[in-house]
Amino acid sequence: MNDIRIGHGEVTESFEVTQLARIFRKGLLALLPVMDAARIRWVEPGVYDPWENIERTLYSSIIASCVENASPEKTPPLVEYGSRYWSYEARSFLSDRVLRSEGRVNAFLELSTVNEPFDVARFSELDGALAPTGRTTLKPLDQCNLDLAWLSPTGVAYRSEITYVL
Repeated sequence: MNDIRIGHGEVTESFEVTQLARIFRKGLLALLPVMDAARIRWVEPGVYDPWENIERTLYSSIIASCVENASPEKTPPLVEYGSRYWSYEARSFLSDRVLRSEGRVNAFLELSTVNEPFDVARFSELDGALAPTGRTTLKPLDQCNLDLAWLSPTGVAYRSEITYVL
């Protein structure tokens, strides 16, 4: 939902979290011909630092920057793409709504390739204290409904749309 609003001296824009994740994937796909020409491996098991740096930078530029500039409610910093944490208490993270409705709190880790490049989202299952259980779930990205999640004073808060200051 691209909705630019101007008011109170601020210019804001809004995106659904799922839409941002799909834009991120499109960005990765757009880079593949260049990476292939540069012989930078992006397919497991041969992935190494240059590709991982590109993924993290693109994720940070497209998704984390929106979270960082969220308005009106500030949220904790977004977890870094592909990184695993001992606890998600002090961080925000992307979470799949359907997995959550099945009673599982989950945190998006990264995109993986199964049938097409970057077509599957990998999630870390979290316990009630937002610590990883060690279990992961794979889900096709086109079947994901993502929210931004973080620990608020009243429990885990979820937001399906991010409005941020430009």
